[in-house]
Amino acid sequence: MIIILIALFTLLTFFSWMYIKNKSTKIILGIITFLALALSVFGLSIHITNHWGMKEVTATSSKTIYSAGDPKMSFGMLITKKMGNKSILVYKTSANTKDTTLSINLNTKSTSATFLSDNAELINTTSSVKFVDSDKANMVTKITKLEFTNGFTKALFGFGGETGTVMKTVKIAELPKDSWMVLTADQAATLQKKSAGLAAQQKAVAAQLQVAIATAPNPEAKAAIEAKAQEAMSPQAEIAQIKSILGIN
Repeated sequence: MIIILIALFTLLTFFSWMYIKNKSTKIILGIITFLALALSVFGLSIHITNHWGMKEVTATSSKTIYSAGDPKMSFGMLITKKMGNKSILVYKTSANTKDTTLSINLNTKSTSATFLSDNAELINTTSSVKFVDSDKANMVTKITKLEFTNGFTKALFGFGGETGTVMKTVKIAELPKDSWMVLTADQAATLQKKSAGLAAQQKAVAAQLQVAIATAPNPEAKAAIEAKAQEAMSPQAEIAQIKSILGIN
């Protein structure tokens, strides 16, 4: 409607100054129509530059995520990749899938010339990690969109299809602090190379503990060894071992 109003007030301003003979009427109508035209143009300008007449509405959703690593591991793993100044989180959306998911979808077929236009989500999306007291990992997504403040502003400016325009997306991986760890892509690759030796070492330790449990001289000693075995095989112990191997403080 604002475009129609601008066109209408332009014609009325021209008509008032050019065709009305009575001087007083010409001045009054000319000023009124010119002010209406100026206000219409000003309103359109601040709508385009500052989204005047619209408001930001944020919708929050949460979805369970799963470790990007081997599901046989007792701990969860989230992998981070750097894309410029952006962090992309790598995880799985199902415990049974082998495919990983990125927190920011990328168009891998785009060229250097069209990369930014093909990957607008990369510009508008931020990803971060937060450790929480929980037994499940969740990806919390907050999407902020533009909506018109009321029916009047929608009638005025609703010609450009702006309703629902995504202004920003915030993704927060909320991870159990005692059973998940975050690795960079390089650290995950190093861990993958050392995984066979690590698995063999853990298997040997488990075998030694089983022998110790079987040959325990009394129930008290057996219970103590079982408690030690449970502690050695806990997610916290495995995470500490991997951090030591990778040199993570």
